[in-house]
Amino acid sequence: MASIVLFTFVALFPSLKNGFVNWDDPAMVTENPRIRNISRENVKWMFTTFINGHYLPMTLLSFSLDYVLWGLNPLGYHLTNLLIHIANAVILYCLALFLFDLTRKNMRIKGRKPFMVCAGLSALLFSVHPLRVESVAWVTERRDVLSALFYLLSVLAYLKAQSYSANPIKYKGLMAGAVLSLLISLLSKAWGVSVPLILLILAIYPLRRLGTKETGWFSRKTWKVWVEKVPFFILAIGAMLIAPLAQKAASAAFSFKEYGIPLRLAQAFYGITFYLKKSLVPVKLVPMYEIPQPFNPLEFRFISSAVLVVIITGLLILFRRKWPSGLAVWTSYIIIVAPVLGLFQSGIQLVADRYSYLACMGWAVLLGGGILSLWQKSRRQRIYRPVLSSILLLMILWLTVLGVLTWQQAGRWKNSLTLWKYTSTADPENIMAHYNIACIFMEENQDKEAIRYYRKVVRLFPAHVKALNNLGTLLKDQGKYKEAIRYYKRALRYNPNVPGIYTNLAQAYEKQGDIEAAAGYYKRALSLTRDPLIYNGLGEMLLRHNETEKAIEVYREFVAAMPDNVQAHHTLGILLARQGKLVEAAFHHRKVLKIQPGHAEANNNLANVLARQGKIGEAVQYYRRAIKADPNFTNAYVNLGVVLLWQGEIEEAGKWFNKALEIDPENRTARENLNRIGNLKKREKH
Repeated sequence: MASIVLFTFVALFPSLKNGFVNWDDPAMVTENPRIRNISRENVKWMFTTFINGHYLPMTLLSFSLDYVLWGLNPLGYHLTNLLIHIANAVILYCLALFLFDLTRKNMRIKGRKPFMVCAGLSALLFSVHPLRVESVAWVTERRDVLSALFYLLSVLAYLKAQSYSANPIKYKGLMAGAVLSLLISLLSKAWGVSVPLILLILAIYPLRRLGTKETGWFSRKTWKVWVEKVPFFILAIGAMLIAPLAQKAASAAFSFKEYGIPLRLAQAFYGITFYLKKSLVPVKLVPMYEIPQPFNPLEFRFISSAVLVVIITGLLILFRRKWPSGLAVWTSYIIIVAPVLGLFQSGIQLVADRYSYLACMGWAVLLGGGILSLWQKSRRQRIYRPVLSSILLLMILWLTVLGVLTWQQAGRWKNSLTLWKYTSTADPENIMAHYNIACIFMEENQDKEAIRYYRKVVRLFPAHVKALNNLGTLLKDQGKYKEAIRYYKRALRYNPNVPGIYTNLAQAYEKQGDIEAAAGYYKRALSLTRDPLIYNGLGEMLLRHNETEKAIEVYREFVAAMPDNVQAHHTLGILLARQGKLVEAAFHHRKVLKIQPGHAEANNNLANVLARQGKIGEAVQYYRRAIKADPNFTNAYVNLGVVLLWQGEIEEAGKWFNKALEIDPENRTARENLNRIGNLKKREKH
């Protein structure tokens, strides 16, 4: 067991040097304020929300525990993932050992060493395989390793319970533990929906509690076998009802109309063979294997996959009596991987390395069992001993190769740029890789590189709306307005319901001097969403081009659409005051102060309006409120001094002008008024 821990830790050690990546990690961890303390409110949110198409409160809670220990240091999150993965390998070892022990009487092998060695090989084949890297090295995929941990504990507790059927207390305790473990697994990720069916397969083989000549399927002897599965099925059905809601919340699920049955079947057959092939030849593993565009289900790879699946299934059914373990593992494999084969498609991935995490465990156990069977034969017939020695040597070499490949693959998740550049090299037509690289360069203001990669994206996938929009924005920032407009319009052809693209178009047209066209696109954006930023964008553009009346109309619409928006009332009040519409201006300034009493500028602006209306006493009160709200608000000091000067309160006015100069020694108005006060005092003396 110690060797399992050591080899797994070493193979995946590079993951501890990795950071976060720009693929779901921000939403799950780095930009998720809900994980930053384990408060009642945050825990309630975890258990009542969907995130990225999943329901996973226990995973989110584990991130909160990490945050308590590590803050946002990625080392801690990666270490937790790795430790859970190592725990999974150890539990798989225990599971394999338990299953091998069931055949011990038939094997006639003395001692436990062969069983332990073969169980250890099974665990290592699982844990150091490069297909495991994505689930371990990607922080977001904590949901995989955590869900698998309790999935395995549930199965192990169930199997252990069968050993204590004559001891009701231990039996009930282990069965309760199995049900509780399944619940936690489902709260980490919905993988556990397959547990009841896996338990049924185990009841058939190797436990032989169902489907034999002695038991049958629905006899008195099998009644307990069926009844004990009921709690597992109830939990699984509950999770199956929640999963579509989570996908709908993320708008991730494809309808059958947009993604038909032939495509789903082609994807399913391909997925079944893909994980087998990558288990044998784990090279060119990338984080995203995209659904081909266009998707032709009659391509050779899809047809050949379907044929291969049918042949394998037929042969295993044909030889089920001679090799029941083969059919049991094949059936379990398909059941576990079925929810992610595309039959209920969510997202743009055709297949994904992480989907093999649980599904391929059976193959590792089956191979370990095969070596154990050969070990038995070598004890009886010497002719098999060289064969066994050769296979064990090959297994050691193969595990070494897998460990090296896993080490390399783990390092490729070092950071976002490393990950996506590797992906674009391994798969030059990977749209997501090129897009993510472009986004990284765009964030780092490396516009030339960003444009280069965005052009690759739209060349590979002309309907990529986000890439078209971002490319337009980069070109607009470079002053290439005509080209930017072309890309924005291309984006709108594919999706005419994105307000931000209309806003970007408006800005590009304004830069070209076409204010009418710009205003039209702002209004198109507003027809899709009542966004304050769009109202402000349109209003400010009109003001820049001296279209004050039109700007006022925009802000009137703004306050009508959003009566409690401070910015809308504030700006409208300023514009109306400039036009001398003092009563209406005062109304909007008062509206701001009703919503936000401590708004310094609104207090100052209302005071200005009141002063112009001759309401000096009330104006003085609002100037004082403005100063109280912002003690460094120079204009309020100056304005207060001016109205006091109007009233002849020279000394008081001078005090406020001096305070303004303490804050801003260069304030020309305050200095001029102080000079004026000095002149007035000189005249009084003469």
